[in-house]
Amino acid sequence: MAIDFCAFIHIKQLTVGGERVDLAKLTQPLLVVVAEKDHIVPPESTRNLLGHAKSKDVQVLSMPGGHIGLSVGAESHRELWPKVARWIAARGVPPGRKAKARRTGKSGTPA
Repeated sequence: MAIDFCAFIHIKQLTVGGERVDLAKLTQPLLVVVAEKDHIVPPESTRNLLGHAKSKDVQVLSMPGGHIGLSVGAESHRELWPKVARWIAARGVPPGRKAKARRTGKSGTPA
């Protein structure tokens, strides 16, 4: 799924998977992960999301490196990704709702 953050910073429009997203309608929890030296998704572009989403549950996690370091760096694996996992786990399936089962292919991987 492609997200065009660079276009968002200039024209205040966010497109995900080819569809325009109205951030004013975004009320779900929002986790913004920022790489401070990211040249692919600039930090100012990422942080710019914060002023447009209406979510009351917002957290920003920031790392000092670049895009690749954020993804696969040793510090990210030690510090960042456990925080991301805890953030997601804390906001699991809402009470009263069941988690949806995922279809899998023959190999057991998502179809």
